[in-house]
Amino acid sequence: LVYTHRLRGNLQLSLVSSLGGESRKLANGGRPCVWLERENRIMFQRSSKTDRSRVFPSSQAEIWSVKLDGTDERFEFPDSSFRGGHLDFFSYSVSPDEASIAWIKNFPDFTQELMIHSRTSHENVQITFDHANIDEVVWSKDNHLLYSCTKGGNLDLWAISPQSETQTQMTRSAVAELYGQLSSDGSRLLYYQAHQNGNIIIGDLATGAVRQITSDDTYRAFVSIS
Repeated sequence: LVYTHRLRGNLQLSLVSSLGGESRKLANGGRPCVWLERENRIMFQRSSKTDRSRVFPSSQAEIWSVKLDGTDERFEFPDSSFRGGHLDFFSYSVSPDEASIAWIKNFPDFTQELMIHSRTSHENVQITFDHANIDEVVWSKDNHLLYSCTKGGNLDLWAISPQSETQTQMTRSAVAELYGQLSSDGSRLLYYQAHQNGNIIIGDLATGAVRQITSDDTYRAFVSIS
C-alpha cells in the first residue's frame, strides 16, 4: 500500500505492507500516486506546495516516478499549466502499456483539455477541444479515457478513444459525476455522484421528536421559521 502523509510541513510518499508492519519512505512531496506494474515503480506528483525541500524551476507541478525501494527517482514531465489555485484541476493516468500519460491541461480562461504525454518522445498531444471544465481522467484497461466534463452543461462522465478522438457521453444527470472506473471485463462502470441535496427536518425541543417534511432530491439551505 502506498499512501501520502504530512511530515514537518512536507507531504511524504510511503509504502507499507497490506499485512501491516513498518512503513518505508519512498519520496518527498508525493500525490496522487499511480502504480507502474510493469516497471515496479510508483508515479507521483510534486509541487512547490507539497515539497518545500527543493526548488521547482520548471513549473508549479511535476510528475516523477520512483522504484518501490525508494531509489532511482526519475523526472517524467512538468505540468506548467498547474498554478495551484482552487480553480485549477489536476489529474493524470497511465496507459495500459505504461508508455503514455493522460493529463489535464489548465488554460488561462479556467477551462481544461485532455493531453497525452509520450514517455519516450516526451511530446504532448491535445485530444479534446471542448473549452470546458475537465476533471478526474482515468485510462481504462480497454484503452479508453474516462473523464468528467461540463461540455454538456453538467459535470458528466465521458469516454474518448486516444486513437480516434471519438467522444461518448456515459452519464446524464443533474448532479456531478466523478472518478469513472470500468470493471476488468469492461461491462460495468463505477463512479461517484456528488449529491448536494437537503431536506427540511423539524425537531421538537420538548419531546425530542423529529419529523422530515420534504423528501425530493432538491438542494435546500438557509431555512427560516415564521
